[in-house]
Amino acid sequence: MVSQSSLAVLEVEVINKYNDQEQPFHQYVDFLVRNTLSSTDNTEYRNLTLIESNSSCDLFLFESLEKGDRLVINYERIIEHADANYPGIFFSSCSNNVLKLENNKVVGNITNNLSDEDQTMSYSKFKEKVNDLCDLPGLDENSVEISTNLIGSYIDLKNKHQTILSFQIFSSAGQLANYGKIAPDENLQVLFEGYPADVYFIRFRNPYSQITRKIIKVQ
Repeated sequence: MVSQSSLAVLEVEVINKYNDQEQPFHQYVDFLVRNTLSSTDNTEYRNLTLIESNSSCDLFLFESLEKGDRLVINYERIIEHADANYPGIFFSSCSNNVLKLENNKVVGNITNNLSDEDQTMSYSKFKEKVNDLCDLPGLDENSVEISTNLIGSYIDLKNKHQTILSFQIFSSAGQLANYGKIAPDENLQVLFEGYPADVYFIRFRNPYSQITRKIIKVQ
């Protein structure tokens, strides 16, 4: 599941997880990289560290992982982080960056549909699917139309991309204000009453890429 903005799809194993004592809103998961399924990055990593912020989505993922769990992950950039044991990656389980690998089967929201039920696919078939999806166009500024009313009581979203998108709305302080999913060609109105005036950022993601758009709520 790679596109122009993704670096790699990897099979990994959880080898450690821990909290940051000085910054409790950060959790860390260390991975052993077992297999590279697809990659546009010339650098090979033996280990990586997942760095998670304390949003409801991330916290659910962090608490669900145990040492020895096998996963398939998709990440878009590598960062250096002083408190991470290895080169770091960010992502949220609200978007489909994490799939479980159990009994030689991949389990999770494989095709990025709107259902909350897990899908199952053989590992060999999934690896073929990864390669088939490499040419899928990434997200850009034209992938989503956004409009709001003057006082910002709602946000209208139109998905112009060919995949289902998950979205998260963050305040300028990084607090998660809202989230959801939007199907291709769907028009969705997100109620935004009760939130303070601020600059907000909407992150749109599918399993292959992401974009972030900015809106301003004036009152």
